[in-house]
Amino acid sequence: MTRNIIDIRALVYRSLQNRNLGRALAQLMVIGNAHTEKIQNLQDTYRTLLSYYIDGTDDPDRAEIVDYLIRETYELTDIICTGYIPSLYCEDDIFKQLALTALYSDSTLTYAHDILDSNDELKGCLATSAILLSCLNVFQEEKLLLLIDYCGSEVNKVMLRALTGVIICLIYHNERLIHYPKINNRLNILFDNDENISLSQTIIKDIIRCTETERISDDINNKILPSISKIAPELNKDNDTDGDKKDIESRIYEINDKLEDMGIADKMRTYAQLQAEGADINISTFRQLKNFPFFSNTENWFMPFYRENTNVADLFENTDEKKNMFDLLLKSNTLCDSDKYSLCMNLKSVSSGIRATIFDGFKEESEDLEEHLSEITDLSKDKYVNHYLHDFYRFIKLHKDHRYFKDIFASTLDIHNMAFFRFINPNNDFLPELAAFYLNKQLYGNSLDAYLKLLATDSSNIQYYKAIGNCYIKLKDYSNACTYYKKADIINSDEESVIKKLALCYRKTGNFKEAEKLYTSLSATDDKNLSYLYNLAICQVEKGDYKQALNNLYKLRFMDEDVKLSPEYNLYLGICLWSEGKKKEAVGTLRNYNPLHELEKALKESSYPFSNEEVNFIIDYLRLN
Repeated sequence: MTRNIIDIRALVYRSLQNRNLGRALAQLMVIGNAHTEKIQNLQDTYRTLLSYYIDGTDDPDRAEIVDYLIRETYELTDIICTGYIPSLYCEDDIFKQLALTALYSDSTLTYAHDILDSNDELKGCLATSAILLSCLNVFQEEKLLLLIDYCGSEVNKVMLRALTGVIICLIYHNERLIHYPKINNRLNILFDNDENISLSQTIIKDIIRCTETERISDDINNKILPSISKIAPELNKDNDTDGDKKDIESRIYEINDKLEDMGIADKMRTYAQLQAEGADINISTFRQLKNFPFFSNTENWFMPFYRENTNVADLFENTDEKKNMFDLLLKSNTLCDSDKYSLCMNLKSVSSGIRATIFDGFKEESEDLEEHLSEITDLSKDKYVNHYLHDFYRFIKLHKDHRYFKDIFASTLDIHNMAFFRFINPNNDFLPELAAFYLNKQLYGNSLDAYLKLLATDSSNIQYYKAIGNCYIKLKDYSNACTYYKKADIINSDEESVIKKLALCYRKTGNFKEAEKLYTSLSATDDKNLSYLYNLAICQVEKGDYKQALNNLYKLRFMDEDVKLSPEYNLYLGICLWSEGKKKEAVGTLRNYNPLHELEKALKESSYPFSNEEVNFIIDYLRLN
């Protein structure tokens, strides 16, 4: 029942979003045994309202009453479902008071405001995170208004955490907020401030960035690290070398060249750039370091990293080198606070001998380190928000009870369609930026929808037509992509990129005649761009004009010998040779299609009408010879 409660809550929410109050109350009755009386009271009020409506009684308060009933049902759903979910464990008093309290009383609100008025950075940071967790778990108007109050804090880090919490809550509770006019009034005031608008736009982009974290992590774990492990013996050999400096540098250059040849160096540079922009590439490193007892306390996932924390203070006492190491961690602009604590917990878990070796290493670099530390500035507001979201992401994804949390990072995140978006897009100048950002982060459906909205306001903008076409291509809807590329081509018929993509759409939709015409034109215009000749040959293969395709594939190989290293090239050339009856030459070419175990599928899915027997003979011949 505990796991199913998440699905049941989603069902009730969906009914309320559709304003189907009767169904929502009936669904709630299934799990709300301890709240039967409250549910029945709501049903009775709703039943009376329906009776007045059917009787034709004019009721000016009907809409207000329905809003009230929906609000109450939402909040009661949260309270009932929370009873089935394991409670978070906290030792910190602030978290006990503000994170574990389901509904805030006047005394709880006073307690929270006292922390805000104290301007204590540590307490304020913890309070904002605790209020956020409580508001996500059981929504209450007073909690969100409290977070908005914290956005006025004179302490920068408290203000930034609070504003981030507000945005997360607005996304998480988007559907219900239309029933809370008081919140909307406060949002009008909060966002009547250019800095709050700008920071909120940054927060939204950082939340969207988090959606690519798992994809980056998978790529690092499944592609980059296995590739590097292949040359690990050579790396280890270098560590054992006693040669002079020139020999070692020479070997380093050789290894770098191998990384370049394997395509790993490009990926590493790409991820370095993504990290500089705010992407989270560290989670795969720290995933296994969230199992320390330290993280069994909920507050520690959100604890600011500071010197006096008793959990880490003893690690960095007594020597300047240890203090420098702490300062390096404290000022790191690549690690969020949660990961800094992970490193410290890992240091505490190793033997004193290993710790001594690590600190000795810092001692050797002490002078350079002190100079480096003096050059490091405090985190900017944008960077602090980015790190705080990484803390929050780790909690949502890696906490031992994360399966009971609603994962906003796994949702559609169509921010531009959410009710609060108007507050941070007052002049519609953020929507074009957000649409492009969606596209860059591979949220193609969101990007398409955003660009369609933009096109409705500016139908002469060629960039919107191109972007919409790009979205449709990514969604593999080549027919619609073709439509928008043709419109872009009408506006600017000389743009090569549009013609190129239009040709691709023609090819993918089977209009080989038009595709061939465009590729021929492109190739004639720029005969040094061999991709046009290659695509022309592919188009001819798919069209069934194998003889002409074969001529162009030979021509391509004459112009670029390296093309024969391409598995796809060998597939198309092999097909053309087979179609011309040159079976032995065809099979010799198909042997170069790597990996071989995928060749069977490729042949069966190709445009050439291979029989099953032909495919079997080809595969068996290659395996046996």
